[in-house]
Amino acid sequence: MDKQQIFQYIARSYADAKRFTASYSGPENAFVPYVGKKIAISWSGGKDSCYTLLKAKELWLDVKYLFNLTNPEETISLTWAYNLDFIKEQARQLGIPLLTIPSTGKPEHIFSELCDFFVKEWIEAIGAGHYLPTGQREFFQKLLYPRWMSLFEPNLWKNKKSHIEEIIRLGIVPKIVLVKEEEISPSFLWKTLDQNFLEYLDKIPHFQDFAGELSAYQTIVVDYPYFQKKLEFSDFYDFKVWDYRIHYYF
Repeated sequence: MDKQQIFQYIARSYADAKRFTASYSGPENAFVPYVGKKIAISWSGGKDSCYTLLKAKELWLDVKYLFNLTNPEETISLTWAYNLDFIKEQARQLGIPLLTIPSTGKPEHIFSELCDFFVKEWIEAIGAGHYLPTGQREFFQKLLYPRWMSLFEPNLWKNKKSHIEEIIRLGIVPKIVLVKEEEISPSFLWKTLDQNFLEYLDKIPHFQDFAGELSAYQTIVVDYPYFQKKLEFSDFYDFKVWDYRIHYYF
C-alpha cells in the first residue's frame, strides 16, 4: 500500500472511528479498586492510555489485556487512525497481550462480543483514557452495566494543563503526531509534548483543550516507565486529512 492509498484509507478510518459513540444516561456500576482486580485497557498508544495503565499499576490492578479497534485489514488503529505496528511494539515492550478488533461497521455488536469474552475471562473492568463524556464513555457504560462490569477512568474531568504536567513528571514521553492546523502550528509534529508545548498552548487565546480530548492534537508515546527500552522509528510522512496534519509512521 503506497502513501496515497494510506492517506485515503486514514481519512475513511478516521470517519469510521467516530461512529463508536453512544447516548446513554442509564445506571452505571461504580469502579471499586482492590489488589489483583482484573481489567483490560483500551489502548491507543498515546499519553492518556499510558497514564491509565500507570494508574492501574499504582493501584495494583491486574491488567490482563490491552485492546485496540482496527480497520478490517488490521493495519491501522481506528482510535484516531495510526499505524498498528507502532502500537503492537508498545504492547511487546509492556509484555501485555494486545487484542486487535477489526471494525465491521457495527460497533455495538463488536464490543458486545468483546465484553462477553472479558466476562468469560473474569475481567471486571475496562480502563479508558477519556477526559470528557463525549460519547465514548457512554458507549462503554451502556455495554458494561448489564455485565456487572465497571469503567476505570483516571483522566475523567482532567482536561487541563496541570494534568498534562503530571503526565510529563511521571516519565511518560509523548510525541505529537497530529495537530488541528487552525489551532496549533504543524511545526510541533513529532516534537515531544513538554513544558514548552504547554506554554505555547497557554498563549493561544481562549484555548481550553490542553489534553487534546477535542482533537486539537494527538500523541504517540515513545518512552515510558514500563517500556523495556525507548521506541525508535524512522520513515515518517506528513500529510493533511481535513483540518488536521498527521505525522504518520510507515
